[in-house]
Amino acid sequence: MIDGTQVVDVLGRHPDVLRAVVIQTEVRGAPAVLALVEVRGYVGAPQLREYAWRELGQDHAPDGVLVVDRIPDTNGASMGDGDLAAVREAVRDGAGGLLYSPPADPLEAIVAQVWARVMKLERVGVDDDFLDVGGDSGVAVRIVTELERRFDALIDIRDLVEQGTVRRLAALLRERGVRAG
Repeated sequence: MIDGTQVVDVLGRHPDVLRAVVIQTEVRGAPAVLALVEVRGYVGAPQLREYAWRELGQDHAPDGVLVVDRIPDTNGASMGDGDLAAVREAVRDGAGGLLYSPPADPLEAIVAQVWARVMKLERVGVDDDFLDVGGDSGVAVRIVTELERRFDALIDIRDLVEQGTVRRLAALLRERGVRAG
């Protein structure tokens, strides 16, 4: 069970979070608990999602984190449907790493495990953006080196950066004949 007050408290302790609220909504036709977060500077939803998982455990963390420009001021009351209309529209399809998307096949699973291990993250979703989860040139070199060793295939660093997500990189590798087994 997710305790919204606990989620808000934990996210509020993150140095880049100005304010957080928790809402219940629907994503891809299923109920979801989301944390809406106002931030200072730049911190992405994937980093905040990882922070919540680390602090709360995956079973008690929100299903997703959405960084917003401004959380409506409701003077302590719950946000109403009018306040949430734009949020619901933004999350309707759960696009772009808002929610954790698990690997759909063994190849995606291996690529995601390599990303997570190299980046020292608990897990990486297949739609998480490489740069948003903390990727940089040094990380890219280490990921590509490990994937090349694992699959005995040549992979260019540009492949990783241009594809940008586990799902797209795995699809490219699949097109090139790489198999998970």
